Amino acid sequence: MAILSRSSAEVHRVTARWLLVLVCFLLADRGMAQTDASDAVTASRLDALSQQLQQSTELSEEERTRLAAELESAASTLAATRELQSTIDEVSDRIQRSEEEIARFETLIEESAQEPAPQPASDDVPLAELEAEIQLLVADRRSATARRTAIATELAAARQQGTAERDRLVAIQSQLEALPSTNLSEGASLKDRTADAMTQVRRAQLTAEAELLALRVRGQPALENILVAERNWLDVRINRLDRRLAALSEVARDLRRSAAQRQIEATQEIVSEMGETRTDLQALAEENMSLARQQEALGLELNAARRQILELRETLDNIERDASLSRRRLAVSGLQPELADVMLSRLRTLPGQRGIASAIDRRNTRINEVAIAAIDNDEDVREMSDRESFLKKRFPDHADWDSATRDSLNKLLDQHMRLLRENAQAQSQLQQVLIDTNELAAGLYDSIESYEEFLTSNLLWTRNHSYVDPMRLKDQVKLLISTDGLLQLRDRLPQAVLSVEPLLLGLLVALLLVFRRRIKRELEEQLGKPIRPRDERSDRIFTGIALSVAYASAVPLAVFAISLVIRNAAADNAQLSGIAAGLMLASLVLFSLSFLRHITGRLGVGRRRLKWNGQKMDCLRPALSWLTPVLVTGAFTAGFGLSTSATDSGGPLTAIATLAIAVALLLAGLRALRSELFTADRIVLYGFRAAVVLSAAIAIMHVTGHLFAAHLYLDSLGLSIAAFLLILFVTNILYRVGLIFNAKIERRTRDESRALQEGGESAVDNADDLATVASLSGANTQLLSLMRVLGLAIALWLIWSPALPALNIFNEIGLWNVADSTLPDGQLRVVSLATLINAIFILVITALVTKHLPPLIDVLLMEWTGITPGSRYAIRVLMQYVIIGTGLTMSLSLLGWEWGKVQWLVAALGVGIGFGLQEIVANFISGLILLFERPIRVGDIITAGGGDGTVTQINARATVIESFEGKELMIPNKELITGVVTNWSLSTSNLRVVIAVGVAYGSDVREAMRILIEVAHDNPSVIEEPEPTATFEDFGDNSLLIWLRCYAEREYPRVWTELRTEINERFNEAGISIAFPQRDIHLDAASPIPVQVVEPAKPVAPPETPAPDPG
Repeated sequence: MAILSRSSAEVHRVTARWLLVLVCFLLADRGMAQTDASDAVTASRLDALSQQLQQSTELSEEERTRLAAELESAASTLAATRELQSTIDEVSDRIQRSEEEIARFETLIEESAQEPAPQPASDDVPLAELEAEIQLLVADRRSATARRTAIATELAAARQQGTAERDRLVAIQSQLEALPSTNLSEGASLKDRTADAMTQVRRAQLTAEAELLALRVRGQPALENILVAERNWLDVRINRLDRRLAALSEVARDLRRSAAQRQIEATQEIVSEMGETRTDLQALAEENMSLARQQEALGLELNAARRQILELRETLDNIERDASLSRRRLAVSGLQPELADVMLSRLRTLPGQRGIASAIDRRNTRINEVAIAAIDNDEDVREMSDRESFLKKRFPDHADWDSATRDSLNKLLDQHMRLLRENAQAQSQLQQVLIDTNELAAGLYDSIESYEEFLTSNLLWTRNHSYVDPMRLKDQVKLLISTDGLLQLRDRLPQAVLSVEPLLLGLLVALLLVFRRRIKRELEEQLGKPIRPRDERSDRIFTGIALSVAYASAVPLAVFAISLVIRNAAADNAQLSGIAAGLMLASLVLFSLSFLRHITGRLGVGRRRLKWNGQKMDCLRPALSWLTPVLVTGAFTAGFGLSTSATDSGGPLTAIATLAIAVALLLAGLRALRSELFTADRIVLYGFRAAVVLSAAIAIMHVTGHLFAAHLYLDSLGLSIAAFLLILFVTNILYRVGLIFNAKIERRTRDESRALQEGGESAVDNADDLATVASLSGANTQLLSLMRVLGLAIALWLIWSPALPALNIFNEIGLWNVADSTLPDGQLRVVSLATLINAIFILVITALVTKHLPPLIDVLLMEWTGITPGSRYAIRVLMQYVIIGTGLTMSLSLLGWEWGKVQWLVAALGVGIGFGLQEIVANFISGLILLFERPIRVGDIITAGGGDGTVTQINARATVIESFEGKELMIPNKELITGVVTNWSLSTSNLRVVIAVGVAYGSDVREAMRILIEVAHDNPSVIEEPEPTATFEDFGDNSLLIWLRCYAEREYPRVWTELRTEINERFNEAGISIAFPQRDIHLDAASPIPVQVVEPAKPVAPPETPAPDPG
């Protein structure tokens, strides 16, 4: 009864809708009868009203302006109404001629069927004409295919368009009813007459639109029949064109082969006539035969490329037609179980996008090769065009040859030139065909991606409880244990085993089994002994991992080899193909779990070399013991079911297997979370929580019947777990290697510092190195954390984006359009929200890498190279600039920025900004010059800007100098380039020390000079080469001036202090006085000098105070 009532309601709705359409159509007919009368009136009245408005004095200026604008809009509406009427005539004419059009296409189909099959072209047809005819046929087929695709699109949109047109008819009826009446009394005002004209124009437009929509609704079946008939005719036409193209391609191939053979025979005949007296002519003849063979190979490749174009176009047409049909069925009937099964079957049979992308890459490589060969070919043609120059260069003595030899030479040269030109033509054709093939393959790739997204998004929420059918389960189990496949395997086993892949894998498995005990013994020797921190080496980590992989891969590789043997013997046997697919999947799961279980053992690499937490490993290993059989068995069963029952999501066997896997992962995750051992690392904790939630959701999807979604999410969950573990494993290895590397450098640097201190030498450089090494630990941790987060983010995005169609909304939100040089002229690329997010993501990565990578590079350079700290600093800064420039370029290119389009704008802005920012730009460029030319380096002692000190930083704008008093002086980079700078340590890090000493007159100068040299030799910071010197410089006003010149290492203020202190003490011990300034006072004695002695005044005693009266 419910079905009957629903059908009855549907009939009533359809009847009511058609009645409404007919009413609107009748209204449209009546309206059009009025419109024809009012149209002419309206056309004349508009001009008259416009003139009256211009001459009217009763209206204000504002009202005249508004009414004039309304009249202009009415004129535009009137023109649109006339266009609608023209469209009505065209559609009406096409509907009336529909039967005639359908009959015409049917006649064309009958005539095509009666026509004889296309005869192969005659061998007498020139190859050039044949190629031209092939090109015309290809263009004709491309046009027919495009028209057939357009028809499929029109048919797909016809039903939806019909619904929209019916809804529009209802809206037009409402608008017509809402219009005011047009009955005006005599003597109406100009304003009322203008409003009446506007109403009539609007009514005429709505009436014409209603008539057109009603005509389309009424004639939709006829119009669809025309499109269907045309599509049938195009199918026949394309089929005939394909047969004609195949025949002509075969003839063209034969012609090229025969032409090449004739050229070879002609060359051999010329060679036989001239004999073997001329080796240079023999070489030319060999070149001609090579060109002939090359021409034949190009022809074969060209035919293959054309066949591939036909195959790709046919595949593309089928996918587009299938996609259009699926969308129409989904729009009409909704997602019914039967349609869901069909869509799932289509999804399983879609061509692989990876293979298409690989083929595109191969063709691009071939296009480049052909282009290079064409350039070489053109160069040879150009050289041979000037035959005299070519002969002088290739055959300098050809003038002395006899006439017969010269004739043979001319024949060979003519043949060579002809072959070069023919090869050039073939190369050009092949290049164009390969480009067309790639464009078609790119379109196929996009169509597959779009169709796959459509199927996935609709199949995600499809319910299907057919997997609970016990009979279906019985059939699958019966197929799995059937003996028919074993009989076929027995018959084909020798041939399957002797193929290359199983043989190689078998040999590898045999070697692993033979050396299995030795591998285990080697692991126990390496990991069973106590490992001291000083004995830690990074190569032993990788050795242990390699041995663990070898130990854990023997059995999985054997299973994988068996699966290859079974697959080779399967042929069309569904049972053997399913078993092979299941064993392949099971071998991958078995290897992953075996390797994980081995490295987490008590003598595993994880615990012994990577220092994993023992309590965490003891928590995970029991779960791995029971997870391994469950996951391996489930993987085999799921692989078998999906291979044998791809159209129903693997059937009951796959559903049971995937449910068991989801429950097992859920229990393992809950057990790990209950242990509370993984709360310290948030990423691991969130990973376990996400795995538990997803496993529970997948189990629920099995119960609710969403089998497709459950399998899709389980695949994504498995890949996510594998990517998660792999990224954590790799980053953990890098972290451990970094710690070992850091400890090694720190230990070596401390040993060197200790040795220098014991020898009484300075250890300042080693102190700087220790500071650099100390900064590595934090930078290494931050960089690895960044790598872990970014790696997980990228991996999870790539894994889950196909499984979550909602994420595609970011690609669908377009922000703006930009021109792209990689697209054909006139096409624009849409910058979507996803593109903007990717650009911002690249900028964030650039900023983080710029911050954390240079310290690591600095330490690596310090360990592996012998360059100075200044050179390391320059490399670090330049690397930062390169990273920033690369990141900005990539980000801006995603947003549509191209240098070729904005270079003039940048140049103009540069001129304008240059006046305001010229100092900043000059300082930046000067900073680059300082880093590249390196007149000063970090660590150099310079005198510049009115001060001296040690260079500590060379920034983008200024250079920082630390004075000997500990102050920091910032000097603009421009001054260091254009000004005078004294670099005390440019060519060498040793600084020249000059100490001036003045001794008193009468002192022993030679003894003083000897003491100075002795003091210099005794100081450990003064180097022996160049040798210290002391010179007697001058007779000063107050002293005998002696200079000490020597060279010292770093810590120059301390060296100066030590030398001066020691000189003062030695001079005091030797009785040599260091002179001090003396001053002579000269008095004018020309007249007596008055002398007066003044005695100081005596102080006045204070008055006495009377004693107090005792009474």
